[in-house]
Amino acid sequence: MCNWPKSIINILIPMSVSVGLFAASVQAQIIIVPGPQPAATGAGNLEPPGSAVNGSSNPIATTPTQPSWDQKLPANNGGVDGCNSTRFKCIWPTGLFGHPNGAAVLDKDTGLTWQRFPSDLAQEWWDSGHDCGTLNVAGRKGWRLPFRYELASLLDMTHSGSPKLPLGHPFGNIQNSAYWSASPAVLLPEENPDLFAGYVNFSDGGVGSLAKTQDHFFWCVRGGGVAQ
Repeated sequence: MCNWPKSIINILIPMSVSVGLFAASVQAQIIIVPGPQPAATGAGNLEPPGSAVNGSSNPIATTPTQPSWDQKLPANNGGVDGCNSTRFKCIWPTGLFGHPNGAAVLDKDTGLTWQRFPSDLAQEWWDSGHDCGTLNVAGRKGWRLPFRYELASLLDMTHSGSPKLPLGHPFGNIQNSAYWSASPAVLLPEENPDLFAGYVNFSDGGVGSLAKTQDHFFWCVRGGGVAQ
């Protein structure tokens, strides 16, 4: 055992007490901050949402929502004139002696707006494009000849009759015949792209190419417009 001088002992005792008090003070000021807590609901929460439990807080089976891209919007639930179905909405009424329920139709499946009553005049491709470009429906301009895929979006090939449109549709004057498109021809070796254009036939749903000098029907559209 070391025999420390009394003078040194008198110095060391206060120092040890001071160090002990400092350590205790530091320890007392340490605060434990909790980490981020999972949200009440969300992808990281393993508890079922309130809508997925019954009155006894037991989980119940839920029905998955059908993806929107896999839905078929019905057109036959829009009333007598088909103007307010899940798929079609008639817009822009033109008065009592015009089309009071709407002179155009919004297709909610594609976002395109179509003439509700296209012309029953058959004419050459160039004249059809010109007439769409100058068309005025209920004060709205900006119409054009549709592309082939846009016309084809109106077809319902499950319909056994003709024209091949969804049952309950609100359109009128639709002919069981070919309609011009703005798409280029589906070229065959003998077809000049300057002389042929694509079409859609609403009698049987057929698509193909026709000489632009032939007389066929046309159906103007508004909106969209991505060439394909």
